[in-house]
Amino acid sequence: MTGTSINLEYLFAKIYYFFVDIKSGDLSLVPTISGDTALYFNLFWSILTFFLALILAYLVYKSFDFKKKDLSDLVSTLSNTWDPEVGNKDSDTWIKIWNALSSSNPADWKVAILEADNLLEMMVTRMGYRGDGLGEKLKAIEPSDFNTLNDAWEAHKIRNKIAHQSNYDLTFKEAQLAIASYEKVFREFEFI
Repeated sequence: MTGTSINLEYLFAKIYYFFVDIKSGDLSLVPTISGDTALYFNLFWSILTFFLALILAYLVYKSFDFKKKDLSDLVSTLSNTWDPEVGNKDSDTWIKIWNALSSSNPADWKVAILEADNLLEMMVTRMGYRGDGLGEKLKAIEPSDFNTLNDAWEAHKIRNKIAHQSNYDLTFKEAQLAIASYEKVFREFEFI
């Protein structure tokens, strides 16, 4: 039994050129459509393209609106859970970190993470851990003494990407997660 095969490339090319010819008004390859009908097809495709562009613009606008809403929710959560009057002398640094995260500029998010990492290093140094950098100090910590050690490592890894990869593309979600991880560590030891 001989099987027939369909040349998909030829079929798609025919379909493509059919619509291109209708759109351009060239009806030589489409003998069953009159000139008036082609005008209506042209009008239909133009209107459809216009509405699809509107829908796309609306979706892009809404995606930015959601980012702003996430940011405002994050800031309101912070204000509901943390009172700067109760914090210690490092509270000013923590306020600056949250202000930087509240920015719409990714460079500010990076600064927030770098500052939070410096604050974490200051905290573990005050706790008596020694080493040449935060990484070494975190390695010296006994996991049973530090419930949020994994959070500290995850946040510090993001800091390392920022510090060592000059073109690192930090997302807002990643910045939020890093700062939330730092906050968990600070809250465990009542540092903020």
